[in-house]
Amino acid sequence: MLCLPLLLLFPHSSWAHAFVVESSPTENQVLDKSPSQVTITFNEDLQSAFMSIKVTDETGKRVDTGKAQLNPKHPSTMEIQLIPGMKNGIYTITWRALSADGHPVNGVIPFQVGSGSNAYTDQATPSESSGTSRIDLIAVRWLLYIGLSLLFGAICFRLFLLPSINRDKNRSEQKMLNQQPSDTLPRWTKLLWSGYGITSAAILISLPLQASWDAGVSIREGFSLPILGEALQFTGAGKIWFIQMILVLLLSVTLIYAIDPSISNRQRRVWGYSSVLLTLSLMLSKAFVGHPAAATHPA
Repeated sequence: MLCLPLLLLFPHSSWAHAFVVESSPTENQVLDKSPSQVTITFNEDLQSAFMSIKVTDETGKRVDTGKAQLNPKHPSTMEIQLIPGMKNGIYTITWRALSADGHPVNGVIPFQVGSGSNAYTDQATPSESSGTSRIDLIAVRWLLYIGLSLLFGAICFRLFLLPSINRDKNRSEQKMLNQQPSDTLPRWTKLLWSGYGITSAAILISLPLQASWDAGVSIREGFSLPILGEALQFTGAGKIWFIQMILVLLLSVTLIYAIDPSISNRQRRVWGYSSVLLTLSLMLSKAFVGHPAAATHPA
């Protein structure tokens, strides 16, 4: 109910993934002389990780310098330098980029240098695609949602529901529950740590799986240090993952004290509220990975 007015007052359109709005050379363009570079501009800013541009001639030989980069002044433009003196013929630009929302996109742009009888029939046709999410990424996402639900539900039950139930009991029963929460609520404790374990495992495994998808490599290669390092340093998902891991470690401390029977009920409640805040922070961090990251104001 609180969020609904915000949706009505501040509507915002968003695209699913980045797509090409301009390129030089353009698709199937015929040039009088060889270009010095290739530039591809997208509708939104790109992430600098796992991007590539490969320009090949009719024999498959590369004619680029091998290193694609983002334009420093325009993060939505990807470019690469070409070797000078390219011969007349048909060339193919094969590109791969990482959208602001973390979704990899790729495509092919053919062009021709010099006029002649050559045709594009035997060459790669212009294309642009972005594969659907892998089943492992979807499964990890649902594991995270389930873990957060168990964790948040267990904490809120202990903080907000149980005290009201206790007030309906006699004083002796209430005193027993307050002094021995771990003995009288064994199922609550199991649910609490189950939720924490599932949440932690889902977050831990999400980075290598996401990195392997972004880089276009196998899941096994996604666990390699170079791939993980590039994901942590140059992708939004990697930076959010680092924050999530810090929140998970802090949450483990607050949960331990929140169920510690050796401290007072008031102290346990303070640690419990801290656990609520950290769990909400984990939920919020998940919202910064995906389509909202491509918005002008991700918050």
